[in-house]
Amino acid sequence: MVGVRNAIILDYLVVAFFVLIGLLTHDGRDGLVGYLRVAAPFLLSLAMAWLIVGRTKLQPGDLPTGITVAVITWGLGLAIRAIVFSGGVALPFVLVAGGFLIAGMLGWRTVTTWRSSAAGRKRKG
Repeated sequence: MVGVRNAIILDYLVVAFFVLIGLLTHDGRDGLVGYLRVAAPFLLSLAMAWLIVGRTKLQPGDLPTGITVAVITWGLGLAIRAIVFSGGVALPFVLVAGGFLIAGMLGWRTVTTWRSSAAGRKRKG
């Protein structure tokens, strides 16, 4: 079972890798400032997602939590990027962002769920 703190850290790592890979792929040369400008909308939306999820009975490591956090992070992040940061939201970016965030946030939850169930089966014999 994954606790809230670890789940938040893992979700933040997904966002961090998404931004880093995007900048490396698109020759981002603005250093830390450029990284933060791209990351900020998604980091802010991830914080909002966890504030929302924290008020529910969803378990941090469960797939429904991952779907909820990923979709809020994706949708709100794109909105903040477009409205507040005047960033581009071209269709390919929207699709890649959604795919990466959903795959990443569901991916680590799938692995930890699988490992927990495998460990439980091992203990039962």
